[in-house]
Amino acid sequence: MFIFLALLFSLLIITNYNAIARYKQAQRKLENLQREYDALEKEIEIKESELELLRQLAPGMPQNDTGGNR
Repeated sequence: MFIFLALLFSLLIITNYNAIARYKQAQRKLENLQREYDALEKEIEIKESELELLRQLAPGMPQNDTGGNR
């Protein structure tokens, strides 16, 4: 009986350790994705600001020009 309980306890510890390891891995991945998202968001804001400055410098340019030949 003692061996069975010891095996069960060790299985629970291993399972718990694996769950904690996967949780930490997922948490690191989420943090990396959040940093990447923040960087992209900042880049978008910069590009929008550049676009607004270009529109101010060239007021005669059409506002809805997509830049493509379609």
